[in-house]
Amino acid sequence: MASSPPPRRSFRDFTLADMIDFIDLQLDETNYLYWRSKMELDLPRHNMLQYIDPKVPIPPTETLDCTTNKLIPNPKYEEWIKVDQYILFQFIRTISEPVILSQISGFKTSREVWLHLEKSFFDQHSFRVPELQHQLLTLRK
Repeated sequence: MASSPPPRRSFRDFTLADMIDFIDLQLDETNYLYWRSKMELDLPRHNMLQYIDPKVPIPPTETLDCTTNKLIPNPKYEEWIKVDQYILFQFIRTISEPVILSQISGFKTSREVWLHLEKSFFDQHSFRVPELQHQLLTLRK
């Protein structure tokens, strides 16, 4: 029998222990892939992977009230933004390099930070691939 995913937690369900336990690795310019893999393990454990996944839509900020036929603040968005800000705080808390922090300072969501870091570090690593291949070939000779 397949196990069901853990129930979705609301922001109210988080404790100080969750915040401390979330991630203990400081991101710097040398360990992005390791930091990312730890985040990819921890986010699902807290049922938060959808917050950084660009395929998962962010809830709309407003919803239609069926009784008044007017737009009202969307409670799903309000809950989403609280959890997202928690994740964003955790990301910032784990970044030790001032250069990296300055690059992400204008971003408002954890998804924006995640995608920026991914692009920055993967671009940086792909740029080095030919250089590393050349070094490997010269070592073999």
